[in-house]
Amino acid sequence: MAEKKSREQDRTGTPAALQTGHLVNGRFRSLRASVHLSSTVVANGDTIALGKRPKGSRYCGHRITAGVSLGTATLAIGVAGTAGKYRAAATHTAVDTPSDVAIAARLADDPLTADEDMIATIGTGALPTSDHYLVIETFYTYD
Repeated sequence: MAEKKSREQDRTGTPAALQTGHLVNGRFRSLRASVHLSSTVVANGDTIALGKRPKGSRYCGHRITAGVSLGTATLAIGVAGTAGKYRAAATHTAVDTPSDVAIAARLADDPLTADEDMIATIGTGALPTSDHYLVIETFYTYD
């Protein structure tokens, strides 16, 4: 059988140890955004600032954890102008269960060419108001 190389491993003549960190052996970095749902009303159409991903970083996914079901409210992750760039609008009903989310095409993207302010956009309805947290973590490599 023929061996098919992934894009990251098809670097003829370059040992893995010398490949750029955003492709191989890169260090994980993270941004954490937490919202206390009882003290902050987050309505339909509101956005939550998730942090700035730096130029040259490569996207590795998001993890969403909520202390309460978000009910029928939807949550999209992206940037201004492209709300669902990293996660299309969807409900999140898992309670205290970290959920990894990502769009495969974004995981395969080349590193950013400019800094990017990431946001979560709430749709369909408001987030519940309760004494719980919504935590959204962004993971990327930057070497």
